[in-house]
Amino acid sequence: MNIVQLAKIDNLKELKTIDKLVLGNTSREFYIQKAIEKSRCFVASSAGVTAGFLTFDTNFFDHCFISLVIVHPLERRKGLASSLIKHFEKVAPTEKIF
Repeated sequence: MNIVQLAKIDNLKELKTIDKLVLGNTSREFYIQKAIEKSRCFVASSAGVTAGFLTFDTNFFDHCFISLVIVHPLERRKGLASSLIKHFEKVAPTEKIF
């Protein structure tokens, strides 16, 4: 079962590791940290293991814009990205989401 919740600063190390696996470098570390600090990051876990995350902002014409959906390469095709997006649709602070 996939569990999605608001990311906490304790998740930062795991999220940076997943992002580095996907991106190939650590250039987004500061962005991910700021997203967590601003409560603009959700984390998905499967079987108690952090497996992906979603970040967003509200700078796109005052509407939500999903800026990243990242899933660990070994955890793909398990519905984690869908779980992140579906959860975000329920809790988004604006009516429109891009």
